Amino acid sequence: FTLSALAPEALPRALAHLRSCLRPGGRLLLRDYGRLDLKQLKFARAARGRLGGGHGCEWYARGDGTTALFLTTEAVSALAAEAGFEVEEVRYDRRLAVNRAEHTRMHRVWVVAVLRRPAEAPGESGGSALLRPATVILLATTAVALMAWLRGRGSR
Repeated sequence: FTLSALAPEALPRALAHLRSCLRPGGRLLLRDYGRLDLKQLKFARAARGRLGGGHGCEWYARGDGTTALFLTTEAVSALAAEAGFEVEEVRYDRRLAVNRAEHTRMHRVWVVAVLRRPAEAPGESGGSALLRPATVILLATTAVALMAWLRGRGSR
């Protein structure tokens, strides 16, 4: 749930940076908010919550000043291809969560993707991949580091 914390215009640069952290053949496993998730529907009811979008995403402001981005499978595929990833899988994960104490049903929607950095062609340098594992799992705890990196890069 890291990409959804970024502004839409920051997504291509963020994915390109994540790709550069992988070794050739390495995978990025992604799970983030999907379009028509319960949270998005709640934001849509608020009069001033929508900030617009871009890259096929819808962007909303929370009451505390943070933002949330809701992605489509098409947007993730296009952004991944733009960043130089091979798309192995992109799909929606739809779940019905039931709160038995409050007798409420919550329809949750996430986008799940498996993106691969292409193997290098013969004669090409492996680059300066920063991470050793072949697979990187993008967790919410990386959001702070990624946003700090983007803020630092935006001032150049």
